[in-house]
Amino acid sequence: MEDERFTMESRLTQTMGVLRDREIQTKRVDVLTIKVEGAEGAETKRLEGHRFVVGADPQADILIEDSSVSGAHCELVVSRAGDVTLRDHGSKNGTWASAEVEIREARLRPGASFEVGGSRLTFLGVGDREVPMSVSDRFGHLWGEGPSMGELFALLDRVAAFDLSVLVTGETGTGKELVARSLHEHSKRAGKAFVVFDATTVNSELVESELFGHRKGAFTGAVQDKPGLFQEADGGTLFIDEVGELPLELQGKLLRALEAGTARRVGDTQYENFDARVIAATHKDLLSMVGEGKFREDLYFRLVQLEIRVPALREREDGNISMLAERFLASEQEDRDDDAVMSFHRSAYRAMEAYAWPGNVRELRNLVAVSAALAEGPVISSKDLRFQALSKVRKSVTSQPLRPALLEFERHYLQALLLETNGNHARAAERAGLPRSTFSERLKRVGLR
Repeated sequence: MEDERFTMESRLTQTMGVLRDREIQTKRVDVLTIKVEGAEGAETKRLEGHRFVVGADPQADILIEDSSVSGAHCELVVSRAGDVTLRDHGSKNGTWASAEVEIREARLRPGASFEVGGSRLTFLGVGDREVPMSVSDRFGHLWGEGPSMGELFALLDRVAAFDLSVLVTGETGTGKELVARSLHEHSKRAGKAFVVFDATTVNSELVESELFGHRKGAFTGAVQDKPGLFQEADGGTLFIDEVGELPLELQGKLLRALEAGTARRVGDTQYENFDARVIAATHKDLLSMVGEGKFREDLYFRLVQLEIRVPALREREDGNISMLAERFLASEQEDRDDDAVMSFHRSAYRAMEAYAWPGNVRELRNLVAVSAALAEGPVISSKDLRFQALSKVRKSVTSQPLRPALLEFERHYLQALLLETNGNHARAAERAGLPRSTFSERLKRVGLR
């Protein structure tokens, strides 16, 4: 398993600069340096990325071969600002700063040490290095501009050629299924089936039948033989959406199927071979679920040979919202009978740029569709935009603890002010009774800038 992993990593490394039919530029990425001291001696590791698992599982980013260490023991997370946070994931023997001080979560400065089992790890610092970044504004079904999407497109372009098991993470509505579909269509499996399984839409009692199929008479309602999705995806790709929703009792069967490349229908005694690349997605923190005993650790490491995070719409650089809105509007016009050319008024652009988009790209697409249908003329102004998420989100505020509820209320209050003033920060600050500088700081604090 470990040799196979390193072979895959070396193949990926060899293709770092080879982007098919695509111009590239470079971007600097975080490189975390950490010293690991254990029974076998000391080793200094340099790891690229923003999240690193420490544990005993062979596929952990920092492997600690110690029976007292959990598979996914703890993790190190690098923020956009370069800060490093250490989090314990409900490990069996804890993460310790010293014999007297246990760590659940802590922010580390260079030189800080902590103990995992019989090993001591010392965080030495965070640097950076250049990586390829696509300058195209699309990859498959995905569109976007700027460094965040350019880096994503370059990574997808490299990964598509390999049969790695990929976990796509990100908020609801960011386009995780589009990532999986685009990977499939750029892979050697493109001519075969792309099969989608949404774990949130199937009754837990029927999940096994959906994935593996069933024989006639296997249970009430099984009136005929039915192949499972693994068989349907044979030669192609199976996309498991919201994999964190799978029942624990089924996770073991899924792991065995993935390891063996075989599946047995419900009510059958024979196993059938399949050859399907599995891409999973979730908006949940699977590592935290592992620590809580809600997701199998061995299945996590089988599914996550590579994690790809899709940025939230509010995290993308300026211009992305307007570009996507224009593309969605053009698509809407193709389906209309009249010849009128629709466009956005600058007030609509300002309103859309000021909105936080809790529903991400899916919400933007829906807003454009509804607004285009109900607009009184060919030019869509801010008054024609049908924002729907705010009222629903406000209703959920009272179900939260006080501090996050206050922060969410403030975010939506400021967002509503910006919408009412067409994105004019000076007028919005005046209405809020705040100095312009204070208003700007509050926008940053709640993620609106």
